[in-house]
Amino acid sequence: MTDYITTRGGKVPVRIARPEPPAAHGLALLPNELAWLEKYRAQLLEKFPGQIEDIAIYGPRARGNDDPEQEFNVLVVINEGDRQKKTEVHRLGYELDLTGYFVAPSVSVRTKAEWARRKQAGSMLYEAIKREGVSVL
Repeated sequence: MTDYITTRGGKVPVRIARPEPPAAHGLALLPNELAWLEKYRAQLLEKFPGQIEDIAIYGPRARGNDDPEQEFNVLVVINEGDRQKKTEVHRLGYELDLTGYFVAPSVSVRTKAEWARRKQAGSMLYEAIKREGVSVL
């Protein structure tokens, strides 16, 4: 579909992309990303038993894009915790990547309460993950 943006110089044609819902695309992970994710998930559940509320993939991978140049975004929601605990969850993912997965994940860690506040505030990150995120817990 073509639309136009009116600028000072006149109308500029713009193709409006209307992507299908995420379910039509599916989660797209490269083999090393899948291996990293499975190991990270297992380590989180082992090191923090009963404390992991959710693990979600969002962004390009959740939209079906497996281009290695695109970000690999991971959200981890923990039941509760302080900055130190969030840092431990975060660090676990990066230290695992250094063992040879070559994933360079972008890991965000939020407590359940922080995530609820983002929902209530209508944060753009919350809305994007709600719309396109894929839970892998």
